[in-house]
Amino acid sequence: MDVPSLYARQVPVQRRPATRVPWAAIAAAVLALPTAFVLVVVGWGALLFANGRADGAVWIVLLISIGWLAGLLAAAISLLLGRSWAALALTAGAVFALMLFGLLRAGAGQGLFGFRPLAVLVSLATTVLAALPAVRGWVAERRRERRYPGSSQRARPGERDEPARN
Repeated sequence: MDVPSLYARQVPVQRRPATRVPWAAIAAAVLALPTAFVLVVVGWGALLFANGRADGAVWIVLLISIGWLAGLLAAAISLLLGRSWAALALTAGAVFALMLFGLLRAGAGQGLFGFRPLAVLVSLATTVLAALPAVRGWVAERRRERRYPGSSQRARPGERDEPARN
């Protein structure tokens, strides 16, 4: 038995950063646009129902919908950059909850040519696609690569990592 081989450590394999964006992340970011359109329609609806009255409640609804729209689009960009999956999942999930409440309260037949069921499905699809395990793992891998560039350390439990090579 050779003494140097007994004490020799294996050289860690350098990991490569995840460069390919998962298809689910791309689909969620693309579906964020129709979800944002839903918010625009809800904001315009608030203006139409106000009949030109400029009381405080209408402006609050408009400001909230504009802020929500900006947050939704920023979250879609953040997902495509590999920074956060939760931002898009939460904002689209909130749109889903709002549209589902409206659908259950008014019924599927009410409204503009089935707009509510379509809005519910699009926002649900955006939420589910943004929260898929492949997307979460890709974002975790990108985050780890940003924090520790070129690191060969293993991931924490629950984070996606390549299997150890011995």
